Amino acid sequence: MKLIFILSLILVFYTYLGYPLLLYFYYLLFPGRKKGLTPDYFPTVSFLIPCFNEVDFVLQKINNITELEYPAEKIEFIFITDGSTDDTYNVVQKNISSSAYKIRLEHRDERKGKQHAIDRIIPELESEIIIFNDCNTIVNEYAIKLMTRHFQLANVGVVT
Repeated sequence: MKLIFILSLILVFYTYLGYPLLLYFYYLLFPGRKKGLTPDYFPTVSFLIPCFNEVDFVLQKINNITELEYPAEKIEFIFITDGSTDDTYNVVQKNISSSAYKIRLEHRDERKGKQHAIDRIIPELESEIIIFNDCNTIVNEYAIKLMTRHFQLANVGVVT
């Protein structure tokens, strides 16, 4: 029983403190991983936001994405509201026209699930990078800049 308790403590310590410290020291030991990254790299981005009955969060999300630091001509935001039975569709529709960013609303009355909605939209996209984000998740204003810069490196295929 004592062994299980000690192993549990070690696991909790590693999860919340050990792993972040490991990453920090790795970064200190191998700083060259950032070589070749230029700060003015702005690929085209499609930012997908699936929403199902998110009326409590959608206005906050619209405000959040309009505060992001990324060139407006290089990014599009797509709200997917398939099957919502609340007022999500109407709230998005009323609030997307006042933004400098290109914000699009894709809606179908039929609900087939989040993955189906995403799969339906992806073939239409022409951007270099696709970002998936939930409606109830707030994004740091520099997050897109910080994520997309890593795609300058040929061996990078995914950033999280």
